[in-house]
This record gives sequence, structure tokens and C-alpha cells, in this order.
Amino acid sequence: MAATFYFILFAIPLFYLFILLLRFRESISMYYLLLCICIILINYGYWQMGISTTLEEALSASRVSYLGSSFVAYFMVFSISQITKTRIPIAIQCIGIGLSTVVASLGMTIGYSPIYYKSAQLVQTDGFSYLVKEYGPAHIIFLVQIFLLLGYGMFIVSVSFTKQKKVSYISSICSLAVMASVSIVYFIKIGIYPLLPLAYDIGFAIILLLLNRIHLYNTIGLSEEALRNTQEYGFVTFDSKGRFLDGDAIARKWFPELNELKIDYSIPDYNTEFLKQINVWISGEDDETIRLFTCGDRIIEAKRRILNLRTNKIVFFIQLRDDTKQQQYTQLIENYNRDLKHNVELKTHRLEQIQSDIIISMASIVENRDSNTGGHILRTSDIINVFVTHLMSTGLYPQLNEHVADCIIRSAPLHDFGKIAISDAILNKPGRYTPEEMDVMKKHPVFGSSIVERILHSSEDEEFKNIAQNIAHYHHEKWDGSGYPEGLKGEEIPLEARIMALADVFDALVSKRVYKENLGFEETFSIIEESSGSHFDPDLCREFLSCKEELILIQKQL
Repeated sequence: MAATFYFILFAIPLFYLFILLLRFRESISMYYLLLCICIILINYGYWQMGISTTLEEALSASRVSYLGSSFVAYFMVFSISQITKTRIPIAIQCIGIGLSTVVASLGMTIGYSPIYYKSAQLVQTDGFSYLVKEYGPAHIIFLVQIFLLLGYGMFIVSVSFTKQKKVSYISSICSLAVMASVSIVYFIKIGIYPLLPLAYDIGFAIILLLLNRIHLYNTIGLSEEALRNTQEYGFVTFDSKGRFLDGDAIARKWFPELNELKIDYSIPDYNTEFLKQINVWISGEDDETIRLFTCGDRIIEAKRRILNLRTNKIVFFIQLRDDTKQQQYTQLIENYNRDLKHNVELKTHRLEQIQSDIIISMASIVENRDSNTGGHILRTSDIINVFVTHLMSTGLYPQLNEHVADCIIRSAPLHDFGKIAISDAILNKPGRYTPEEMDVMKKHPVFGSSIVERILHSSEDEEFKNIAQNIAHYHHEKWDGSGYPEGLKGEEIPLEARIMALADVFDALVSKRVYKENLGFEETFSIIEESSGSHFDPDLCREFLSCKEELILIQKQL
């Protein structure tokens, strides 16, 4: 089990590397690629050490892991500096690469000289290998290097908070979280497995999400081609909450008050006609989409456009132009805005796909700890897909629109996320639980809801966050109020949790577990029908049973 877990941790950064090469191939910095490669080396070393059968194999794996560890902090600092738009002086760059090279060279002496490891002994427990080692004097250089680089990384992130007019505060906060979490693993939890490879995987996942956020809102990049040959147009963008996203140099020249706005902050109470009009547009108090403003000897036309994205995000795009050039550039602007909307929607879709892939990967890590429920995540996701699609077709639940249905389907893999907080001794027990063990297991929905909230806290799709938390928290509640953890009853239980309960129980009944054999489909459907009105919402139960043929077909295909 441990070896499999380490293999998954090694495979995840390979997936990240694929995303970098496919998604960001035209604009990716080499630092992100090198950082990803370092994480691959580290996690590969952990995995190979876990399956080592001789001391020499384990020492070789340790050398590979230290090769990645020697440079990972260096490249992480550079990656974060690019996200926060902070320049690193050449002298510090040279010191960092030099110190990392020295540490890498010392790490290669493992097994050949006592300078890094004084001694090492291979220990095997339950088929998993690890080294019990005594560090040599040179190992302190590695710790000093990590302390200096991660400390400097946290410093540059802190500095970015002073540049809020150029850097998103969300990017700064997330970057600080990455640096702080890795630092904690190194200096507070050092030596406890597998926190280090897991911390790197999660940290790089956050970096990928930040890169997608930067690409999503970087409207300057989308506009540059269309407006390259003219100085007569500008633009400003705001989100639906009135937070400033971006504005080009022309807009800042015509309206200097834009230079006082901070990225991701709401518009302050400025006494200028332009910002007052933007506030009116965003509040929805004015249906007119065009206004004229006098800027010195120029008459500037401001045209409001609203981009409705698939994730229910709304972007207010304020298009500016010199009114004297109106006839000349009208067609150019129309084509430009059509392409802009297409590109933003495409980026949003890609962001959703990457988020879903990361959620599936993290949920798979959790499931791989549980030897009792292999494949449960994928099966219940497919069951939910069929059931929710059927419910939408009946029209019985008007609240089940296309977006809500998509949120339920995307949230299904997170329903058992709380099991990561349950000990292996209970989670993998080959038999039924004692009352005390069951009380512990009943806490996993509360843990899961809390974890899901932290994972999705930066998501702007509030409906998705609420649905995901409800599914994780309430999928073990029962219609008659005898469920857990809150003992909710009837329609007090969120609709999405009632839907998840049916899919969860159905898969549990027809699947083989270490403590029971699988039941036949007829017996399973009979048990579900008997539980209508007690365990399950009777209306939902009736509709679920009407999907028998599709559910049986899906279960046979998995």
C-alpha cells in the first residue's frame, strides 16, 4: 500500500509536466519545467527507496531524491517570483545556483563517503523499505540552503504585497501559502513520510492554478494583436464584484485615476465621472452601454461589455476609444471583442478541466489509502452522471439546471475526501467496525467538508463550492433523521446529498468488499426500494429505480 502511494505521488508530477507542455507550451518559463522535473526526481527517489531490496538500491534512490531536492527550492523561488512579478538580483541568482550545485555534489557522495551520511541502514516494514541514517557534517549545508532559499522566497512574496497595483493579491496569498507550507514540512515535520513529496505535489498544483488564473485575466495578451498598430484604443476590465482586473497603458493615460487602483480590489470612492459611471454599470443601475467623457482635448467613448463565462463568472470589459476614429475602427473592434470572448471562454473551460483533473488525482490518493473501496470514486461518478441526467429530463426538480447538474457531477469524487483523516488501522480493517471504530468513521463527512472548503476557497464559483461541501458533509444523512453526522431529516438534507446517498449505497451493495460479497442487482434494488422513506428520499428513490437498466449497464462496464 505504501509503495503504491509513493508511486502515485511520483506519477502526479508527470501529469503536471504533461499539462505544462500541452497547456502553456507557447509561454511557459523554463523555471516551471525545471521545478516540475525536480519534483519528479524527488518523488521518484522516494518511490524507488520504498521498493528497494538492498542497501545499495536504497542509497542510489536517496542520491536521486537529493539531486532533485538540491535544486527544487531554487527553481521554486524563481517560479514564485515570476507569478508575483518580483525581480531577483543577479548576485542572489548566482549564489542560489552555486549553493544548490554544491549541495547536489555533496548529495552524490551518499554511500561513498561519510561526509553526508555517516551511516545508513536499510529497514523493511510490511514490504516497504526506508533508510535509518545518521547525518554527516555536510548535511547542515543542505538545511542552510533550504532555509535561505525558502526564506528568501517568502520575503519576495511578502514584498509583492506592496505592489498591489501590479500584482493580484490572490496570487500573492497563494504563493505565500506554497512557500510557507513547504517551509513547515522542511523545518517542523522534517523526516515524517510522505509529507514532503505530497507537499510538493499540492504546492505545484496551486502554482498551476495560479498560472491559469493569470492567463484567464490577462486581457492585455488577448488584446495586443488587435490593437498593436494604434494608439487610439484602450480597455479596462472589472469582475462582477467591482474588483479591478486590468487596464492597458492607453486607458491609464486617458484616465490617470486608474493608476491608483489595485488589482483584485474594489473601486474606491473616487470623485471622477469615469469611475462613478463604472460603479453604476456594475451595479446594474444603468442600461445604457455607451458614455462619452472629456479628457483634455479628447472625447473618449467608453462602451460597456459583459462577458458571461460558463462558470457563471461575469467580466465587465470597458472598451475605450477616441471618438474621432469611430468609423475607421468600428469593424476592427467588433471582431476583436468576438475573439476575446471566445478566448476567455476557452481559457475558462481549460481551467475547469485542470481543476477537475487535479480533484480526481487528489481523490484517488485518498481512495488508495482505503483497501476496501477500490474504484469507488469512478463508479459513483458515473452513477451520479446517469442519475442527474435522468432527473433533469423529468423536470421534477427545477433547481437542477445545467450548471447545478455539472457541479454535482464534478463534486461526486470529493464525497469521501474526509477519509484521509481516518487512521489506516480503522480505514483498512478487514471486517466490521466496533462501535468505537464506527464513531471514528462517522467523523469523516465533517473532516471532508472542512478539507473541501480549504481546497476550493479560492474558487469564484460559489455554487460549486457549496454543492461540493454539502455532498461531502451530508451524504450519510437519512430521510428519517437517523443518519450522521448532523441527523438531518427530510428536505433539511440538501438535494445533492440525497442524490449522492443513493449512488453511494448502490455502489457499496453491488461491489465486493473485504468484509462482504457483492449483492446481485435485483437484491440491491430490492434493498433500496425497501429503504425508500427511511434511508432515502422516496421521490428520488422512485426515479433512481427507474434507471435500473442504465445503472446495471454502467456497473457491468466498469
